[in-house]
Amino acid sequence: MASDLLLVPSSETCGEGLGLVAVEAQAHGLPVLSSLSIPEDASIGASLLFRKSLSAGSAAWAEQAEELLKGERLDFSVAVKAYLDSPFTTHHSLREMGNLYREIV
Repeated sequence: MASDLLLVPSSETCGEGLGLVAVEAQAHGLPVLSSLSIPEDASIGASLLFRKSLSAGSAAWAEQAEELLKGERLDFSVAVKAYLDSPFTTHHSLREMGNLYREIV
């Protein structure tokens, strides 16, 4: 893997929307330390998304980043399974669309 941690210190004033980059990183087993601009909904459920307010300051961010870098890496196959079980796959979207269609009909 070419990276050990993804930092997303985006402005909390305007937000990131979903933060697809955070979802993609988690799907590859990469831990993500983001500002509160990335919603909790962006988690794939593999304990890889960590959110911290920008107001915590750079020292708190550095400390959390260091802790994450020292932590044990999630096995890639576990990350992929978590992603495939998450609501971010095409399969999940098609299933949800089918459910909505059945409700309408």
